Amino acid sequence: MTRNRNLISVAAGVLAAVIIALAIPVGGALGVVISTVLGIAVYLGVATALGGVPMGTDGAGRVDGRSHSEPGGVPALVLGLPLPVILIDRSSRILLMNEAARGIFGDVVAETPLSTVIRARPLGEAIDNVQGGGASASVDFTLMRARERRDLVAHLRRFDEGPGRGRPSVMILLEDHTRAARVEQMRRDFVANASHELRTPLASIAGFIETLRGPAAGDSGAQERFLPIMAAQADRMARLIDDLISLNRIEMNEHVRPSEMVNLGAIVHETVAAMAPLAEQAEVEIKLEVPREGLDLTGDRDELSQLFTNLIDNAIKYGGDGGEVRITLAKPEPGRRRMTGICVADKGQGVAREHLQRLTERFYQVSQSRSGKPGDAGPGGTGLGLSIVKHILSRHRGDLAIHSSPGEGTQFTAWLPRAEDSAEP
Repeated sequence: MTRNRNLISVAAGVLAAVIIALAIPVGGALGVVISTVLGIAVYLGVATALGGVPMGTDGAGRVDGRSHSEPGGVPALVLGLPLPVILIDRSSRILLMNEAARGIFGDVVAETPLSTVIRARPLGEAIDNVQGGGASASVDFTLMRARERRDLVAHLRRFDEGPGRGRPSVMILLEDHTRAARVEQMRRDFVANASHELRTPLASIAGFIETLRGPAAGDSGAQERFLPIMAAQADRMARLIDDLISLNRIEMNEHVRPSEMVNLGAIVHETVAAMAPLAEQAEVEIKLEVPREGLDLTGDRDELSQLFTNLIDNAIKYGGDGGEVRITLAKPEPGRRRMTGICVADKGQGVAREHLQRLTERFYQVSQSRSGKPGDAGPGGTGLGLSIVKHILSRHRGDLAIHSSPGEGTQFTAWLPRAEDSAEP
């Protein structure tokens, strides 16, 4: 009898999955996945009503969705889906979370109220409406966790509940639109920033060309004066575009934590070696006092190399008149005992207090004493270097500390979680 009942539930589920997959107007491969999952939701409802799909927990009481009577049953299918799936009961307690969902929310104890895991009013209101007899629904909401913003879409489908407590009431299928939202925002920012920042060098080059074609035509002296300036402006535009592309690429992946184990000390030493010719040209001595070994952490090697390249380049350009740049291991601080800090300090003219909080903004123009010219982003700079540093540290769950006073130089300290803490969400 039990076998016949299970066969009926399987047949009903397969039929429902096919019908819904054909009926729901969602295009593309993702539409097929969503439609099939919602079909499985109906299957779960039918099977639950027949008593064939009890929910389970692991040995620690965490939700794992395994069926005690059917280890390879429908909950196992839900657990293996690539999209995050959550099943809740009539009281909005969590019965099941698949691996994709646990990757976002972590391990959850069985029958934990959904509202304590996902604090999003639009989602709660949509669940109340569906449980009250409303139609299946989709709702957009934003989730903030550990300084990380996620843009999500929840697709909800109600079950016909079976008797007894702990039966699924609503399936929640989540789509993560964070990357798509970031790409769209990056596109808008890139167009706005590029059009604004490229206008000045383009106008300068156009002015010189007009002069060389007109009053200075055939004037070899004017050509010798103007052509190097034009070349410098063209080079600045090229670096500006490179920095914008680099910044946008880092921002796009900012919500995804690095997973590679790297040696921070070795990265710093390699970066200093690469920056040595620039320092020699500027007559600046780099004093490196960071151990090469013993500073392991989880990070993106290329991004960390870019981070220290930007900090050292910044110190050489803006603090070079002091003739020395020191790179040291930061002393432990009360609020950062589980982090490693690398200090990059110069002996330049320093930065006034009112500018410190804005140094990492895009294109922020510091004072004349810092940049050399009013309204200049710096000697050969694009105004994006420290903004790139900030976003790299944000992706690594680190932060940047800046200390400076006029006449006393500037110190930038990049703080990064140690290896044992880097993997924590």
